[in-house]
Amino acid sequence: QQIRSLLFAQDQLNETNVVKLDLEQTLSALKDAESAQRGFLLTKDSVFLQPYHGAYDRSKYLISEIRDLINTNQQHKDLVALQAFIELRFKTFNHVIDHYNNPQLKTETKKMYLLMSKSVMDSIGFYVRNIQVSEDNLVLAKEKARKKYSFLTPFFAILLMMTAIAILVFSYGKIIEQLNRLKKVFSELKKLNNELKQKNHKLELYNKELDSFTYIASHDLKEPLRKIKTFIDR
Repeated sequence: QQIRSLLFAQDQLNETNVVKLDLEQTLSALKDAESAQRGFLLTKDSVFLQPYHGAYDRSKYLISEIRDLINTNQQHKDLVALQAFIELRFKTFNHVIDHYNNPQLKTETKKMYLLMSKSVMDSIGFYVRNIQVSEDNLVLAKEKARKKYSFLTPFFAILLMMTAIAILVFSYGKIIEQLNRLKKVFSELKKLNNELKQKNHKLELYNKELDSFTYIASHDLKEPLRKIKTFIDR
């Protein structure tokens, strides 16, 4: 149970680090797209738009991964707002790329496009920081839980081993006690068996003596009868 708790705390800590990394990668994808847009607007060369292609799909994937990892309601609210501003930022990317170099576009309008893009990026940065701060606060709690279980897990493991050793020592002592008792019983049984053998031997001797006495007594008792029979025959 302690090991499972430790692994769970470690997994939560890893999830927090993954969320922070995904947020950084999302900002990186937006900055790459922004740099690509800036290069294209300055040079009108589509080669600069290569980092821009795929940035939207990449950011959507990262946002989806973050959504699966965050836990609090406030984080989900911040993530919904962040996703909305990312959608808006890519729309402004497309709009600026399509219309910025239009000769009929006024300078004030171009400036407005750029200011709007900056405002959207500021909002994105705000919500990213909010989620990061929430994750940092969670990291402290999760790190505390991880340290707790990191201490308790070996402690309980050592306690379990000591308990197991104590049980083994106690069981070993009881087994030795039983073996000594059995040895004593076997010794007594062996002694009794020897005594029984001696008594049986004596009994056999008594039986032999009794048989001999019986034979002698029978012979002596039959002698008068033989005398009488002899006189009768005469």
